Amino acid sequence: MCGFSGILVFEGGLHPALPEAALEAVRHRGPDYQETFVSDKMGLAHARLSIIDLSTSANQPFWSEDRRFVMVYNGEIYNFQDIRAELAQKGQVFRTDGDTEVLLKLWIDEREAGLQKLNGFFSLAIYDSETEELFLARDRFGIKPLFYFQDENQFLFSSELSGIMACDFQKRIDGTSLYSYLQLNYLPGDHSIVQGVRKLSPGSCLSIHKGKTTHHQWYPVDNLSINAKYQNTCNIETLKPAARTLKSLLEDSIRLRMIADVPLGGFLSGGLDSSVICALACRQVNDFRTFSIGFSDHPYHDESRYARRVADHIGSNHQEIQVHSDVILESIPGILDHLSEPFADSSALAVYILSREVRKEVKVALSGDGADELFGGYYKHSAEWYCRNRKTMHLLRPLMQISFMLPASRADRFSNINRQIKRLSEGLDMSPGDRYWKWCSISGEEESKVLLRDGIVELKEYRDRKHELTRFASETGQSMNPVLRNDQMMVLPGDMLQKVDLMSMAHALEVRVPFLDHRVVEFVNKLPADFRIKGNKRKIILKELAAEVLPTEIIHRKKHGFEVPVQSWLQGPLAYLLDGELFEKNFIKSQQIFDFQRIQEIRRALTSANPGDSAAKLWALIVFQHWWKKYM
Repeated sequence: MCGFSGILVFEGGLHPALPEAALEAVRHRGPDYQETFVSDKMGLAHARLSIIDLSTSANQPFWSEDRRFVMVYNGEIYNFQDIRAELAQKGQVFRTDGDTEVLLKLWIDEREAGLQKLNGFFSLAIYDSETEELFLARDRFGIKPLFYFQDENQFLFSSELSGIMACDFQKRIDGTSLYSYLQLNYLPGDHSIVQGVRKLSPGSCLSIHKGKTTHHQWYPVDNLSINAKYQNTCNIETLKPAARTLKSLLEDSIRLRMIADVPLGGFLSGGLDSSVICALACRQVNDFRTFSIGFSDHPYHDESRYARRVADHIGSNHQEIQVHSDVILESIPGILDHLSEPFADSSALAVYILSREVRKEVKVALSGDGADELFGGYYKHSAEWYCRNRKTMHLLRPLMQISFMLPASRADRFSNINRQIKRLSEGLDMSPGDRYWKWCSISGEEESKVLLRDGIVELKEYRDRKHELTRFASETGQSMNPVLRNDQMMVLPGDMLQKVDLMSMAHALEVRVPFLDHRVVEFVNKLPADFRIKGNKRKIILKELAAEVLPTEIIHRKKHGFEVPVQSWLQGPLAYLLDGELFEKNFIKSQQIFDFQRIQEIRRALTSANPGDSAAKLWALIVFQHWWKKYM
């Protein structure tokens, strides 16, 4: 696990200071060793977090024996030992014991085709010094990020947007991306907040030679296509064998992800997903360490008691990190500084603190990320199921009518339930694609658009992007499989994985995600929809598996997101963020981006009797304004 940046120039020579500037931007990702390579046309910078083969011989940039190829790489290849044995049979000789050399030799031997053999997460760049060709690739599901930018003079790439922003090019805000960000609180798809800076799509690769760029999807979307032969009828005789297969796949995924030459543990929230992972890990390793975070002064957001219950049941060596709000509040400036692109999912605050504390004890942590998108774990999935199976909607209409008379917010359980019922009512008569987008959003299209000055958003471009981002969820019919597939393509890499990458790598902690072993994902995506979700029954097959390893009360407890009390903070100790320079009228006018009066209306809603999602909207503005001032 590491961070890297690179610069390829097409004309003239490369300024030797640029790779160092790009390295500085990603240095936090790899504190164990940093190095740059600079030639006339190519500059590479790498910051290493040593996990496997801690020797200096495995440092990067990593060269082939003949000094023709050089690679920088971020991630882990879990099955590298099998690939190494295969290459050794072909006569390859190895000088290191880790996965970096194996990865480079595999690529030299098989080029892009070799990527299909990899089980792991990665982003990589390989430069051929003989042909001056550059090759970039990203893992199947976008677990590790990779940004790039090209103009007529140069090609820039980095593990974080900050590595590109450290270089010299004309920087402009992408108004269409900003419009999507204000709705979703993150940036979906392969567009970034900066015009011309893109994210390499999950499962894709890119080659650039003499300024000409070629893209290819090395892991095609069809690999995860919905298998139409499966019906929506679920019965226990077929569910149980499927759950046993899933358990076997997860056990092997965890086995591979336990390979490390450094201390390892697991995130344990007390929710179903992390509990299953930690329970299966405990069966493979004695004294497996688990970590949870609790909010001592906010009981509604504190799940630590459930984590304790699971730890006692599975026999893990558990450490509970109790955090007072003051600890997070004091960390806000540092958290904002580590957001190299605008990202306003407020649960990132808790992940930042958890990662910081866990990093004091271990260097690698397993997590339960990906399960919600695989198995249908969100309340929005139940809402969508009811919309696709409308014969059940008459049961909910009385609740919908009452909901509009009651307060809605995320501050407490009652208000949050009412907020969800309102959203269900509003989405009921929309098309599947528009409804999916709405339920992924914090703010609606119109209320986000009026925040922006005229001319900021290119609406045709926005509609085209939205259509592409919702192409699976736009399918009609009763099955939920296309919706879950859409989550895996949009929400998972854009929100969940981005959050964990940014916040864990801020502290140089490697987080591994067993649910996203490609064998697990491919198996689950071929299951009948009703094996995953049916009405209010969510994660059906995962709960069937969990019955063997977890207490009943954990399996059937209500879902509770990894949230923090942003609303109460913005009404109190974080109010200063809304009163400072970044929200002053003159500053906002000078940006020529936002409508000042509309921002004031959201601020007033925050302290009203019905705050809705005003806190989430304001947090998105705080994050963007901080990012804008730092980088623009």
